[in-house]
Amino acid sequence: MAKLSSATIRLVQKMNRQNRNGEFPIYIVVCFSGRCEKATGVSCLPRYWDSKREIIKGGCPNAPVLNKMLNDVKCLSKNK
Repeated sequence: MAKLSSATIRLVQKMNRQNRNGEFPIYIVVCFSGRCEKATGVSCLPRYWDSKREIIKGGCPNAPVLNKMLNDVKCLSKNK
C-alpha cells in the first residue's frame, strides 16, 4: 500500500525582518519533503497579525485588500 504524503501551507509573519515602516513581512511556508519559504509582498504591524487564523485583523488599514491578496497566494500554492 502506498503511503500518502500531504503538504502543509501556512502564512507566517517573520519577526526578524522589520522594514523601514516598522512592519514585518508575511511569508508563505510550504512543507512537503522539505521546507520552502517565499515572501508574499504583504507586511503589517505585529498587533494586526492574527497568527491562529493567518489573517490581518480589521483594525489595519486596507485589511480586506491585503487579506484577499494573502488568500490568493495561499490558494495558488494549493493548486500547484
